[in-house]
Amino acid sequence: MPIILQTLLYPEHGRWTEVTNDVVNLRESENMNTNVSVSLAMPQIANRHIAINGVFKNPDELEERLSSTTPEANTKHAQIHAKCSDVKRNLLLVFEMSEGGPDIPKFIARRSFMAKRGKRDSLLELLKEGRANQENKPLVMIPLGGNTDVVRMSNYFATLSDAVSAYERTIGPDNAGFRSKIADLTENSYISLHRVISRAQN
Repeated sequence: MPIILQTLLYPEHGRWTEVTNDVVNLRESENMNTNVSVSLAMPQIANRHIAINGVFKNPDELEERLSSTTPEANTKHAQIHAKCSDVKRNLLLVFEMSEGGPDIPKFIARRSFMAKRGKRDSLLELLKEGRANQENKPLVMIPLGGNTDVVRMSNYFATLSDAVSAYERTIGPDNAGFRSKIADLTENSYISLHRVISRAQN
């Protein structure tokens, strides 16, 4: 099962550009297999953040990557983290990889669902069912750490207009029945929009 190592950096006030540049430069200098995005629309979270996502084929590949990290690399990461008010990290287990999205995505719409207790598996099946009918199929994940009722999805878009159009379809009348089914299985859901600023080429 593919796994994603996600790091969220919350730069201190006044250091957003500095930390963003540091992250991109480090990713490119070390040729890291990661994608970097910055939050645009997420009003329920106090601070904007920088998301660094590395996708690995399986846990063994991730473990090998972690084991090969050098002290020099750890020092560089620590220097960046020292410019942040907070740093969060999580592992995300991938149930469905994204399909049909743009070759060079510029925007990511991330959605988190909080399932009712005992309903996460049913929610996963419903989301996979809805995904099957989409041309641009989202990434479907569950976090390995944190709340065990959470399901996450990510959609990738070539333009902001594409992201807005997809959102309009989601909230449109043709999707009312599917939204009702999701509502029956969840406590709440949350959408955030991110702009891709650096990405792996492979």
